[in-house]
Amino acid sequence: MQIRINLLPPEYRKKEMTPLVTLLPALVAFTLVLGGGAFWAWNHFGALARVRSENEQLQQGWATRKAPLEYLGNLRSEESDYAARSKTIAEIATSRVPWTLKLNQFCDLVADDDGGDRYLVWLSDFQVKKPQGNARRTKTKVGESIAIEGLCFSDEHPLNRFNQFHEALQQHAFFADCTDINNPAGQAVLMEDELLPSRAWTIKLDMQMKAREPKRKGSGLQADAKSK
Repeated sequence: MQIRINLLPPEYRKKEMTPLVTLLPALVAFTLVLGGGAFWAWNHFGALARVRSENEQLQQGWATRKAPLEYLGNLRSEESDYAARSKTIAEIATSRVPWTLKLNQFCDLVADDDGGDRYLVWLSDFQVKKPQGNARRTKTKVGESIAIEGLCFSDEHPLNRFNQFHEALQQHAFFADCTDINNPAGQAVLMEDELLPSRAWTIKLDMQMKAREPKRKGSGLQADAKSK
């Protein structure tokens, strides 16, 4: 076995090559690292660009829909307000007597006398009285009471004409909100003036109206205001 000794200085010595057994695996590993990094960068930045593009499209779509959605929200809020007001008005209507309507109905009843052939009524007093007593102590709730006074004219049979008016009153829509009416009573009177008819029957009617349900607390506009 021979031993070779290189006595040349290091700067004059021939550089030794890296063995292929070491170089090839290193090159393959380096190539795989570079390829994997390039693929990751391409995939990552490509997906990022795609996501940014989709985000811009969504932002533009939201910008075009934002104003109509806000307008729709305002409409729904106004709808809720109007619904609460309508509910309150309906509750007030059920808890109060619509006297304008009731008076119109009563005027229609009095005027529907068939030219005086059925009855000829002249009213002198129309009073509405609130329920008497404490409603909490009574088991049965009652509404307002109506007192009507006047005259029913007729030269022949004023009592018969008054009875016709009494029956017509009970069949009219005006009496739909009433529960009771007194029986026909009164007396015949002779008018002292020279007008015709000269005979009449005194009218004194007492009617009891149905009880109205009070408006519930915390409903309608009050509940809507509390929710806000």
